[in-house]
Amino acid sequence: MIIMAKKKATAYPVGATLSLVRAARLYRLLSMLGRGPQTRVALIRRLRLGLRGYYRDLEVLRPLTLALSQVPHGDEGGQLRGEQLQ
Repeated sequence: MIIMAKKKATAYPVGATLSLVRAARLYRLLSMLGRGPQTRVALIRRLRLGLRGYYRDLEVLRPLTLALSQVPHGDEGGQLRGEQLQ
């Protein structure tokens, strides 16, 4: 009989904690996306991340995008720009 390990969830569940380093990186990623559209390559380079880490961070932010797009921010209506997080 073969017993396989459970697959880990990619996004943090509600109430989970983030390391300070990752929280700071997620904040920087949101700040960069808020300045306007940018390429994935530029974001990865500026965040000093690998491709896998970049997509993991997007998975953490994905549930938040609806809430972020509804927050009023100047004349832009709070729309989050950058790589589509849908």
